Amino acid sequence: MNELPVSVLKRVVKLMALTTSTNDMEALAAVRKANATLDREGVSWEKLLCQLSRGVSEDAPGWRTSKPAAKPRKSKLDFDVWEQINKVRMLFGDDVRVHAFLSDAEATLYIRGKLRQKQTRALNKLADATSVTDCLDVLNTV
Repeated sequence: MNELPVSVLKRVVKLMALTTSTNDMEALAAVRKANATLDREGVSWEKLLCQLSRGVSEDAPGWRTSKPAAKPRKSKLDFDVWEQINKVRMLFGDDVRVHAFLSDAEATLYIRGKLRQKQTRALNKLADATSVTDCLDVLNTV
């Protein structure tokens, strides 16, 4: 797998932060620039998220900004949650809605360091699901 340099990871993370803009054109432009950056590097979103899930050392050259973060993260990523995500992906990842939910959960987990409450409840229910129908019932309540 192509490993992205830290400078490229940093750029994509900054671009994804711009997608929260209330200006739709600015948010769309940020998504397109992130896609173009990944295309230029020959890496898919899936590979990017896999690389991020393995973690990037904050001591890696170019990762830290010149100013230290106002609040350091209190905890490392919760590996039990990553295991749950991978379990659900192996069982039901072929379904488009399940795949979309899991991708969103991975992005949230990386950016925030934890899932939102609704995502956590839904992920727990998905991990206990026994069929795709059960999964879709869970996703309909999210």
